[in-house]
Amino acid sequence: MELNYQRVRINKVMSDTQTFVQHGCLHVNLEQLRSELMRDPNIRDVQINLANPGESCRILPVKDAIEPRCKVGEKPEYFCSLGMNPQSAGSGVTRILDGAAVLVSGPRFSNMEGIVDMFGPGQPYTPFGNTCNVVLWIEAQDNLPPDVVRKTQHNAGARAAEYLACLADAAPDQTETLSWDPVLSNNLPRVAILDIFVFRAGYDTLVYGRDTGYFIPTVINPLAALDGVIENVSGRISGHRPATYHHQNNPTILEAIKRHNSEINLVGVLIGLQENSYERKIQNSQMMKELMRILHLDGLIIIEENKGNPDVDLMLSCKAAEDLGIKTVLMTDESAGEDGASPGMADFVPEATAIISSGNCNEAILLPPAERIIGDIGCVGLLNGSFHDSLLADGSLRVELLALPGSCVELGTTDMTCIEI
Repeated sequence: MELNYQRVRINKVMSDTQTFVQHGCLHVNLEQLRSELMRDPNIRDVQINLANPGESCRILPVKDAIEPRCKVGEKPEYFCSLGMNPQSAGSGVTRILDGAAVLVSGPRFSNMEGIVDMFGPGQPYTPFGNTCNVVLWIEAQDNLPPDVVRKTQHNAGARAAEYLACLADAAPDQTETLSWDPVLSNNLPRVAILDIFVFRAGYDTLVYGRDTGYFIPTVINPLAALDGVIENVSGRISGHRPATYHHQNNPTILEAIKRHNSEINLVGVLIGLQENSYERKIQNSQMMKELMRILHLDGLIIIEENKGNPDVDLMLSCKAAEDLGIKTVLMTDESAGEDGASPGMADFVPEATAIISSGNCNEAILLPPAERIIGDIGCVGLLNGSFHDSLLADGSLRVELLALPGSCVELGTTDMTCIEI
């Protein structure tokens, strides 16, 4: 299979009377985009703001970030949740507005919503401080169930991402072809990537448009995993909870695809689940163990989402693999306290001998006052990584990295790590 990327580079976003791309600038007709989103009867109001890197701007609370993409051809739908034919995922031509993002925001309903600074010391900790952002403030109709509100807000962000990419019909600045096909035997190490998803039956993570709350461990095409089949619809992102944008740009999967058939035999991307009860964690790890056995794996990379309770799922999966003689590498962040002196993991097994740390999410940072606030500064103190006294009198924020989306995300997108001293 081949997946062809057409990257249109975006260096700036601005308001205009039409939506198009010219000389690296994404021009957006805000009223037209708003009208498109207001077609959803579950939406009461939409406000759209634009933010560019370097502006003294703070955005909160951010529920998701999505890279503008569409399919090139007769059917431009990109996300399975919005009607993309699952057979199209991981193949054909995908247009990408590289350097742009749609940020989904709205009234706070979860503590796992993030703060994005487009300037200052907080900017480099989140990828969305360096993207040209179309920020949606989505207010759902009154009295809708929480899961319907989450779905409504996510769908608005996904529709905006598709809409912008479809109208940005510019010549690509870069093209790239990714190839992957399953190989039964080529004498190379058989390796898989296991992504252990957070799930909450109702609406959390979608794979091929389906709620992972009703999944059992399975395996999917690595190209499809990068091409719109994994969506964060929970309304929750944080320092270590990946956004849809992160799944679209998962560097671990991308690097493994590039090494397929030369250094490794990439068998596929495994989907694991994080359960709440220990009994179900054991059941899932055993099902995953059987899947690993059937695939005859030699190596496994395990990616965690979140911290605390999910550490148990991570370690059970590690033990299941190592019991089969599969060499295992874990990718996780740490919750080691502000001073870094606390245990970084809630669980541990002796078999976990190779761990890549993406940083300490409890590390503190001081964010200077912003000239412009997009969203609701009143939610500071109600978000993970912030406290009742986080907002200082001059408008500064003292928060943990946990409050900055993607600062310690475990997919391999961050430069953060921890060392033992």
